[in-house]
Amino acid sequence: MRLKMDDILQPDPLEMMIFVLYLFTALPQLIPKSNVTFNSKLQETQVSHIQLTNPGYTQRTHCIMAM
Repeated sequence: MRLKMDDILQPDPLEMMIFVLYLFTALPQLIPKSNVTFNSKLQETQVSHIQLTNPGYTQRTHCIMAM
């Protein structure tokens, strides 16, 4: 099921309740656990090695770009 613009503008109350319940359960898992601090000047290269762990059984792919 894909969410369309009309689903938000003219929502069905039951579907909206299910969507809000899904967000309520899914979003807290996305809270960052820690921060990575880069102490460098502008236009100065700094390398930092980060080790990521996956507590689940599914494979995850991460793409990180710092600006």
